[in-house]
Amino acid sequence: MDLGGAEDSSIGGLNHEIPDRAPNPELHYAKREEARILNNAIQELRPALREVVQKQQLQETSVRETAAAMGISEAAAKARLFHARVKLRKSPMLRMMRRREDEQMYLLSAA
Repeated sequence: MDLGGAEDSSIGGLNHEIPDRAPNPELHYAKREEARILNNAIQELRPALREVVQKQQLQETSVRETAAAMGISEAAAKARLFHARVKLRKSPMLRMMRRREDEQMYLLSAA
């Protein structure tokens, strides 16, 4: 039995390859690019909106904790989050990214 050879990795006609658990390089790049685009869109928000998004979404704090850290009411924090999300939805780069994702999903479903 040759353990070092790559001639036949099947036993009894079944292929016993160990699946590669490393991230797909294309998927890894796409995720990094999406994160970069999202970060750039967040940076373009006005400071009050950017701060609430960074605290609540990126640092994963509750609305109550976000409001307390910023010295504003919970209602004001919720309003700022709402306005930030509206602005982000209108961001040309994020819209382009979502359109590309929709096209990819369509191509996958058509296959």
